[in-house]
Formats: sequence, structure tokens, C-alpha cells
Amino acid sequence: MTTATLAGIDGEHINNASRLTDQIIFDNENPDNTCYRIPAIIEMLDSNDQSVLIAMSEQRLNGCGDHGVISIVSRISHDGGKIWQELNTLVDASLADEHDGGNYHIVGNPAPFIYTDFKGTQKLGLVFNTSTYSEGEVNSNPEARRYVWFQSFVLLNGVLVEDSEPQDITGSVTDPDWNAWIAMTPGHAVTLSNGIVAIPGNHYDAAEGQYYPHMTYFNPTNGVWSYDGEMDKEALRGGNESTAAEFDGRLVVSIRNQGKNGDFPYSRFIATAPIPEQGIPEAKSWYGYQDAETVDPVVQGSVVDFSDAQTNRFVLTNAQYASNRVRLTAKVAYSQHVDGTIEWSDRQRVIYQGSSAYVDIVASQYDGTHNLGVLYERGNDGGIYFTMFNLEWLTHGHDMYQEEVFVQ
Repeated sequence: MTTATLAGIDGEHINNASRLTDQIIFDNENPDNTCYRIPAIIEMLDSNDQSVLIAMSEQRLNGCGDHGVISIVSRISHDGGKIWQELNTLVDASLADEHDGGNYHIVGNPAPFIYTDFKGTQKLGLVFNTSTYSEGEVNSNPEARRYVWFQSFVLLNGVLVEDSEPQDITGSVTDPDWNAWIAMTPGHAVTLSNGIVAIPGNHYDAAEGQYYPHMTYFNPTNGVWSYDGEMDKEALRGGNESTAAEFDGRLVVSIRNQGKNGDFPYSRFIATAPIPEQGIPEAKSWYGYQDAETVDPVVQGSVVDFSDAQTNRFVLTNAQYASNRVRLTAKVAYSQHVDGTIEWSDRQRVIYQGSSAYVDIVASQYDGTHNLGVLYERGNDGGIYFTMFNLEWLTHGHDMYQEEVFVQ
């Protein structure tokens, strides 16, 4: 017969569950009505090979609306998220005026990633969008555009400093026929095991009245940008904001179902493709499907690879409630089928029961530990909070079921 045995990450720390007390990182309770939305978080090493957490958000002046004067700001922690440095502006709203014409100054949708350049220098890359028009204006007026930019940063004396000027890469990462909405992630991008950086995005097809996901790629060895605009279009019709992770040899993208399409309108899409030894996934290798096991109120979510030498783990965080943006939850998958379909386990935890919206998640190696950091919104206007927890907390001390076969 077959029985199931409970196992912790190493069989010794089942009762050592821990979670860092939630703390506000970007506070919306301020006298000048500044609003912080759209979190992103990444970890990189400093000159002493110590882990540094870098939290980002959009800084929206005069309220939380999607259109106005919007910059990208950051805060840094050198101690695993307990203490954070003062706020720093990474990309100012004035950059949007490089392509003027509208009434707004929007710099947003931060998509950070860590990469090593051809000289062997570790850098933080940041891809983001700019526009001077609202989403409605961009989708209805071909002359109103959104743009995609890249800028690199380095850690110098514990502070992020510019390593390059902002570069407009729109022409390299978009189709000329995409003359409507174009957006990156938002949330962290992923550097794959073969060195390629994969950055999910989405675009609006004005003729069809539908959003579609797409992928942007960056090769740090030669500085070449490219994109894939197909990604199993029929299966992913209506797909919008996306984040990605590498999981057991595949690139896995979790996608907001903006169109409420398919048999399960309040769920997410997933797209997966095998990662080649070199280069980017083949366009025809993408498999897209509706993730009926993941309830979602039509909002952004975040995924990360949390594997170690013994066990594969893929973690998703999103507001898992159909009718409202509440109940921020993290859940774990340990395996996938041959076609790439994720097999979710019953290991999950509610991070925050109340109002929640956008979120980003990072696997942290601070101080030799193996934890998950979560940067999340408490609703659309409640500020951005950070928490960190270990595997034991996430899985209630029971990492996974391992099947053992006994013959009688």
C-alpha cells in the first residue's frame, strides 16, 4: 500500500516557524497626499557578498490615481528587512516628458532584476514604462503612446547609484502594430539559469478590444533586447499584468485575467515554456491555460522559485478571493506535469486577511537563511508593507508529502 510521510525542509526544524512583524515601508499617511502604489522587490549582494533587499514603488503625487505625476522610488535594507534606509528617487517623473504631448508625467511599472555584465560586474537592471497619457487615451488614440525604458544601477557604499542613463528600448521590445497600451510586469523580472533576463509584460489590441501577455528578453552578454508577442494567444486572451519564475527547467508566468475570460472568470492564467540551454524559449513552445485552482479578483500577483538542492518549490502570492481584493495568500507547488501545468499542493498561508492588492515576493538568502520576503499593498490606498517568513511558517511545519511504498 502507499502511505504519506510528512517531512520538513531538513527534518529538524518543523517547530521553528517564524515570521517578521509586518511593517510599513511606503506610508500613505502623509501631509502632502503622496500615495505609494505598485510594489517591486529584489535582493542583490553588496561588495562584502551580503544580501541587500531593495524595495520599490511608484510615488504618486496628489493621490492614488493611475495618472498624474508619478516617479519610481526605493528603500534599501541591509539586515533582512528589519531596518530600512530613507526613501530614494530612482527615476523621476520628468523623464516622461522625453515624449511629451499629454497632460500627465507617468514613470511606473518597475521591473527590477539582477544581472552580471560582460565585465563581470553585478548590477541592478530596471525596466519601466513612461507616458504622458492615461490608459484610456492610449487605447483610443494611436498618437498617444506608452514607452519602455531601461536603466542600470550599482550598489556603492550601500546605496543604489545610477550606472547608466535611461535608455528608450521601445523599438526593440514591442511590435510596430502595438499602437495602444504597453506595460511591464509590474514586479520583479527573472534572470534565468542560462543567463537570459525574462521580463513579462502585456499589451492591448485595440482592434480586438483585448489585452494579451508578452515576454521581453535581455541578453547581458551582448546587450541585445528582444520580445515574443505570441505566447499561446488563444489560450491567454485577456491576459494582463504578469510575473514569472524559473521552475524545474521551465519559465512559468502567472497572469492576471483582465478579460474575465474562460470557464473560470475569477482565476488566473498560467503560461509555461521550456528554457533552452542557450537563448530564449521558442515562440511555439508556450503552453497557456486557465489556473482554475487559483481564485483571483482580477488583480496583479507574484511568483518566485523557492527551490533548494533537495526540493523544487514554486510559490504564488495573490489576493485569493473572487469578489474583493482581500485575503493575500501564499501557496506552494512542488511539481508540474509534462506539459508544464502546475500541480498545486495544499500548503498555503494567509499573509493578510484584510484589503490587499498588488504584491511582489522575493526569495532571500540573508545571513545564510532561506526565507520569503513579501512587499504588498493593503488595498489600493493603504500603503505598502513588508513581511518575511520561513518555509516552516508557510507550510505549517510540513513542507511536503513524500510517498513511501510498503509491500505486504
